[in-house]
Amino acid sequence: QRRVHGSSLYKEYVNLIDQSSTQEILGFAVTNLSMIIDECIDDLLESKESFLKTLELVDLTVPVEIQYHQEKILTRLAQKLTEARAVDGLNAKGVARIVKAFTHQPSNLHPALFALADRMLKLGKFRVDVATLMNMINCPYPILGDLAARVLTVISDAGATSNPNYEVQFENHIKFLIEMSANGRRSIEFRNSMIATIANLCLRESLKPQLMYHKALEVLIAHIRAEDNLEGQRLAAKGLLNLSVNAKEAKLKIITELADEIKQLYRNELDSIVASYLSSIIPHVLCVDTCLLYTSD
Repeated sequence: QRRVHGSSLYKEYVNLIDQSSTQEILGFAVTNLSMIIDECIDDLLESKESFLKTLELVDLTVPVEIQYHQEKILTRLAQKLTEARAVDGLNAKGVARIVKAFTHQPSNLHPALFALADRMLKLGKFRVDVATLMNMINCPYPILGDLAARVLTVISDAGATSNPNYEVQFENHIKFLIEMSANGRRSIEFRNSMIATIANLCLRESLKPQLMYHKALEVLIAHIRAEDNLEGQRLAAKGLLNLSVNAKEAKLKIITELADEIKQLYRNELDSIVASYLSSIIPHVLCVDTCLLYTSD
């Protein structure tokens, strides 16, 4: 009986969630929708229109005494979100709106907003433009920047996405990504996501000239030498291998710059995964005392 009651009323409350509603009407709608949200959430999410109307709670400011109910509704949306509604949310610029909402919504609402953005991205198969992710990285909330960094590692992987437009979108952000990979004010996890993204982009032939111009090779070598970040070393070594594919000049420069590491490689002094990547770059290397001889393929 409660489910029937909730299902018959929720649309009335959802339709009142609107920029034009007074604070009193908005408070009435949000409070009452919150009280039946557990019974009606499945029905609500079956309707694109109802979902998008409810999603407006991301943008709207409600009275302080109503914020608990706003948080509850947004939390349920995140918990019960479906792939279809996640795609609708992404198409409605839901992630960009959530980033903006962080600046004007109370901090106690941030966990619900973050959970909704996270679920929307994952269930929506990361259908988000690179510019939106860059805005997330540049916003003053590290939790959003870290999420954006993780998404970049996914969409930069040619094998994980069928959207060829991403390659074009990344063109204007190569320099920024390289700089952020070495930003000591960011967490190691964030920097490693940046290194992983760069490593993925190093396989894109059209982006290699820009990567070389903005010194991706030198920065990746610096990451290999960062002894306090083993995962970063491994990702950087993968990036150098990717950069060397079909790029004879890049391979030659890598071999020259990594003279010391190549000697360590043949003395079994490098991490096994780093060594495996470097061995693939330099299969014909011979160390003799302090001299390094190599032949090209």
